[in-house]
Amino acid sequence: MSFARAAEISAYLKKYTVGIAGCGGLGSNCAVALARAGVGKLVIADYDIVTNHNLNRQYYFHDQIGRLKVHALRENIQRIN
Repeated sequence: MSFARAAEISAYLKKYTVGIAGCGGLGSNCAVALARAGVGKLVIADYDIVTNHNLNRQYYFHDQIGRLKVHALRENIQRIN
């Protein structure tokens, strides 16, 4: 893909907002993929906290255990971008 085409796609995706209900195994990984793709805004809703059992399949780290998933995921996405 040419740089011009990649820039065009990035500008297109940046205009959009995507809502994600839940940031567990599917939601956390989708959120990271969408952020990496360049979606402009993500709205993520979840009430759960990160536990040790989440670490093998969800996009969280050991030092985030006990935190709300939405806060930990926001931090991880901001690190990427």
